[in-house]
Amino acid sequence: MKKLYFVLSLCLTLSAQQDISFLDRQAIGATAFTRAHPSWDGRGVIIMIIDSGVDMGVAGLLSTTEGKVKVIDVRDFSGEGDIPLEEAAPGRENGESFLEAPDGRRLYGYDPFLPLSSDSLFYIGFFEEKQFLDDTYVDINGNGRRDDTFGVAVFLDSSDVWRAIVDLDGDGNLHDEKALYDYSRRLKPLDFRSVQKQPAPFAIALKIDMIEEKAVFHFDASGHGTHVAGIAAGYTIGGLKGLNGIAPGAQIISLKIGDERLSGAATTSNSMRKAYQFISDYAEAHPRQAVVASMSYGIGSEEEGQSLMEYLINDLIESHENVYICLSAGNEGPGLSSIGLPSTAEHALTVGAVNTARSARDNMASFIKNDKIFAFSSRGGETAKPDIVTPGSALSTVPPFDGYGVKSGTSMATPQASGACALLLSAALQSKKGLPDMFLLKKALRYSARPLPGYSIPDQGYGMVRVPAAWDLLKSLLKRKNKHIRGYSIRTFNPGSPSGVSAGYWRQGGLFPTRRHPQSFFVNPVFSDSVSEKQKRNMVHGYRLTTSAGWLKTIQKNVRLKQDNAAEISVYADPGALRRPGLYSARVEAYPMGGLFTDTSPANRAFDFPVTIIIPRHAGREKNYSVTWKHELAVGDLQRDFIQIPTGATAMALTIMPRDKKSRVSTTLFDPQGRELTGSLYLDGQKTTRAVKRLDASGLKDGIWEIDFYNAPSHTETARFTSTVAFGGLQSRPRVLRRFFLKDQNSPQATLEIKNHFTTIYRAGIRGQIAGIQRKIRLRGHNGAYSQNFEISDSYKNAVFNLEMDKAAFSRLTDFVVRIKDADERVLVNTAMTYAKMEIVFTPESSGHYTLELLPAFSDDQNDRWSMDIKQSFNYFRTIRVVSDREDFYPDVTKKLNIRLQKMPQMAPEGYYLYGEVWLDSTEMDALRTSIPIEIRTRIE
Repeated sequence: MKKLYFVLSLCLTLSAQQDISFLDRQAIGATAFTRAHPSWDGRGVIIMIIDSGVDMGVAGLLSTTEGKVKVIDVRDFSGEGDIPLEEAAPGRENGESFLEAPDGRRLYGYDPFLPLSSDSLFYIGFFEEKQFLDDTYVDINGNGRRDDTFGVAVFLDSSDVWRAIVDLDGDGNLHDEKALYDYSRRLKPLDFRSVQKQPAPFAIALKIDMIEEKAVFHFDASGHGTHVAGIAAGYTIGGLKGLNGIAPGAQIISLKIGDERLSGAATTSNSMRKAYQFISDYAEAHPRQAVVASMSYGIGSEEEGQSLMEYLINDLIESHENVYICLSAGNEGPGLSSIGLPSTAEHALTVGAVNTARSARDNMASFIKNDKIFAFSSRGGETAKPDIVTPGSALSTVPPFDGYGVKSGTSMATPQASGACALLLSAALQSKKGLPDMFLLKKALRYSARPLPGYSIPDQGYGMVRVPAAWDLLKSLLKRKNKHIRGYSIRTFNPGSPSGVSAGYWRQGGLFPTRRHPQSFFVNPVFSDSVSEKQKRNMVHGYRLTTSAGWLKTIQKNVRLKQDNAAEISVYADPGALRRPGLYSARVEAYPMGGLFTDTSPANRAFDFPVTIIIPRHAGREKNYSVTWKHELAVGDLQRDFIQIPTGATAMALTIMPRDKKSRVSTTLFDPQGRELTGSLYLDGQKTTRAVKRLDASGLKDGIWEIDFYNAPSHTETARFTSTVAFGGLQSRPRVLRRFFLKDQNSPQATLEIKNHFTTIYRAGIRGQIAGIQRKIRLRGHNGAYSQNFEISDSYKNAVFNLEMDKAAFSRLTDFVVRIKDADERVLVNTAMTYAKMEIVFTPESSGHYTLELLPAFSDDQNDRWSMDIKQSFNYFRTIRVVSDREDFYPDVTKKLNIRLQKMPQMAPEGYYLYGEVWLDSTEMDALRTSIPIEIRTRIE
């Protein structure tokens, strides 16, 4: 699980009368809304925080504005706090009663509780501090030790209620303990005791689940879920009056899906699916209760809208009119089409992150004149996401062990949106307007949002949430509510996207739909459950079509929905308006025909969908396969450029050069699928004269690449710089050099044939290296976790693992954790895959034996088969140089190239081969490098 956030410590010394901008309620209008309607503050609404847990013991999550308990229930689907229970054997020793577990461990002094038990049967289990990986919060009872064990005995009382006795001081004796109810009834965390009491790292709530025969300690060992909860519904955060979350009157249920022992408190198999099943069951049991789900979790999406969790979330919204789901867009931006899964679920509200000027000033000590979308906020493209944006940085509640109250990310933007939903639902309940369903609430939030100047639809969706405007629109929508159709599902098929997606997205060589060859969009109604099949058969709806930009056209002016068949809308673009390189994005909008309401106001809009077209720059023959342009970028601003890879290109180099010493800029490349290339460039004009990024044939995918330049808000000066993209067209035969010949004892040699497929001369200096040893592993049809032992000897400086997973299997995941442990089981690397491809570089402190662990978390563990290609490399401390003479390569001329190794390499171990590269470095475009892989197996001839 990849979650991007910045952390800053901050002392709370402001008075309640001052403007508290650390948690920016003002930006979305929440401050004005609750000031005008104090009781419409979320009361009557439950927000379910699907995250790493919630600490109900911190100031800000103790109570609501009415004095009610804030956190009313907890669930842990991650397994982190599980305490398996087994039937205990009673006994006596030295006159004292005990309960004994099957493994021989005992709890003494249980006999005072026998009269409370309905059947004298007790179940026993133990929780050990040593299960934690992080020393920060190992000591849960504050006694200065990190090896305590806490026993739990569970019994059924005479009222048929399960109760537990917890050994809260860890002394193995229950005589000084009390019989406790489950948290949902007790509504208090456990109070652990010790003689030398130190502050507890977090609050722990007790859950009893005898269906699965376990007790659970629910806690937040990450701090992420607690922070999210405070933004959504905190009240008097940190004890500072006036520092509140968006909906301080709402109550919270914590649905824990993340295990902090895994990277970033990653999900475990089934945990996310079980959380949504709980929401479904709860909504079913409480049909009049407004339930807002807020989830700031997810991974990269390989096939937008096609994951199991996205289907489940859409089904949940369609099946329950009292469920409202907000999802974080992800932190893989600013590249287009980077929204993660399950955030592309069509019916959910997906949220991007804004860095407001007020928050940037006070939380980050940086100055931006206007609100800016954070660079990390994931963008849409192939899917009609994000829906809206909200502030993505805040001071909020954190457990005691976490001293950093300010965090940033779409994780922080999402609870702003879920809090906004709670405000609107609270208003609807108290004003007796009736609860809207998710479709209507989402429409009110989207169509009332304020677009941020300078940002496209894929950047921001409909723009910044405005709660007062959303309430005005929601009131109008409730009056006009369509009793038959709740909403719409929209699908289209883009080039390169075999599965249907919710947005038009053209990123293919400057092509786009034309009047002669339009793109079809299929619109299906989502009917209310009350609509009969007969009503569907007799139903006809007509819509007038418009577009939000002159370049976007529809062939039809009107379209109809008949019965439950899809309406097909044909869309094309005006080529005369798309001549300049760049991003073009607009919407097709549909308004009902007939009836009382026929205007084109937001309240009357039935549906819409975006179309995005990218026109790239070209660096072909006419430009000598190179493009240079100048940039001037204000603080906090982002600029995109798109470059079409020339046909036959085998190498690319991006060079950034400052035009003055004050310029600082970050540059990131994204491939044609929107995946970020590892290793962003950072240019500081005071420290360097250029920054270079090279790509060889193995990484240079055909299509349109995106290059994003970002002047971070922490900077103080406008960035002025130039960028150059250059391409080479050399091709080698063989493509991979696998044979060297030994003509003398010390100088293995090889011959390559090089052909220049471009029309310019490529003058090259030639060198290279044998970097180390390598092997490839193909996992096929594997179930569950995978581990592999490996050794790093004194000859190698590091190990590199390149992982590539089957994309279909990746879409069934909720997380994929990668760990490396040493021989003592210490976790040295704890990270996670964001997309189906990943590289891990492991540099140990010393040589030794290690273990690679791959830990997938599937949305359904009944379908957990997966495949992966693993390339494992061990890199020498001292590489072996490849040497040759300089050469000039002329267009369409094949030239033989002789190379040699500087010395004889050692043989590769069994199962491995020697690997490296030959480099053909341009002497005229000095950043441009053509690389030819070397793979020498087992022996040199």
